[in-house]
Amino acid sequence: MIAIRSLLVLVLASFFLIGCENLKLVQSPTVKLTDVTLLSSSAVSQRFQLTLLVSNPNPVSFKAQGLRYDIAIGGVDLFAGETAALPKFKAYGAESITINVDTNLLGAFQLIQRWINAPNNSLDYRLNGALTINDALGPMQFSQSGSVSLTR
Repeated sequence: MIAIRSLLVLVLASFFLIGCENLKLVQSPTVKLTDVTLLSSSAVSQRFQLTLLVSNPNPVSFKAQGLRYDIAIGGVDLFAGETAALPKFKAYGAESITINVDTNLLGAFQLIQRWINAPNNSLDYRLNGALTINDALGPMQFSQSGSVSLTR
């Protein structure tokens, strides 16, 4: 009787290990800042349009619940926020997301000053955030650095 139980445990453990070996976890998306456009400017604040490219490296499509982001451009922390206005992300696909954001006068002044002196109309950026697909998976963290063109 003990030998049969031991054999059963061994067989079940083998199936579990084989299943775990083949289990592939969901990978975090790649999120890049592809464009920054100054939409309007007043004495108190400036409105920018940001374009983010979200790439899904997974074999399944998903609809995200929300995106949280923090963006520094030219070494200046400028934009932070959240959005729930997100498209469905196709398996192995990429979608552009457009976000309109406001910044304060000091942050915008620093950005515009660096923008004027930027070669080729581009500045380095740092983007950190999280994409929430559902409550079971929790937020999927991302971090990206690169160079972005600025549109006037």
